[in-house]
Amino acid sequence: MEKPVRAPSFRRSLMHASIALLGATALGIAACGGGGGGSGDDTLGNERPLDSSQAASTSGQTTVLAAQLDAPWGLAFLADGRMLVSEKSGSMALVSADGASVQARVGGVPAVDTTGQGGLLDVAVGPDGWIYFTYAEAGAGGSGTALARAQLSGTALQNLQVIWRQTPKVAGGTHYGARIAFRNDGTLYLAVGERGVENNSGAANTGGSGVQNAGNTIGKVVHLRLDGAPADGSALGIWSTGHRNPQGAAVRPGSNELW
Repeated sequence: MEKPVRAPSFRRSLMHASIALLGATALGIAACGGGGGGSGDDTLGNERPLDSSQAASTSGQTTVLAAQLDAPWGLAFLADGRMLVSEKSGSMALVSADGASVQARVGGVPAVDTTGQGGLLDVAVGPDGWIYFTYAEAGAGGSGTALARAQLSGTALQNLQVIWRQTPKVAGGTHYGARIAFRNDGTLYLAVGERGVENNSGAANTGGSGVQNAGNTIGKVVHLRLDGAPADGSALGIWSTGHRNPQGAAVRPGSNELW
């Protein structure tokens, strides 16, 4: 097995996240999100805008890729500059460092539900060198977001582990959300959508699948260890509630604040 890839620096991560978000916008993927809560340095209320010196240090550039991709959704850079790109159809493409070509479709990706907005979603390189990715998973009651990790060996995923599943699974093919953001303490945030269960009336839905119900992971941000267990020791690891379809997530440098 090849040596696991290393996670990129924050500067590269920020640029790469920007490229991924631009790509999502170009694909017409709508994003509607909600606020969050927390404690200590996690609290959204403690966040401050970047000052001019910080803003200047995080500038980057946009590169248009020439590789032929099928509805790309997420992107992660490997240590050697090559890219892993998730495609809605359930494929994961290994793209050359110059973006000119797809070197291979990665083997070992689990079956995904491609109904509606479902498919293979976010992909990220973890601080442990494993590849983390989210996807729509079919099961009893419908489908839901799942989080898996694996090691990349050549052009295949090995030692695949599905480490987290959204509960409950529900009917319909919308609002999977599913962005991954790593904290600097070796844990992660996972932002997942409400799967279309809300009726847009403005009233909080506290039913079994409601986004304000603390007994499910519909429309939530969860805080997890790298093995998928709740980082706070609770039953579900819920960090914030009431989200619609989060399509972007990043941890502010020098803190564990989730943006």
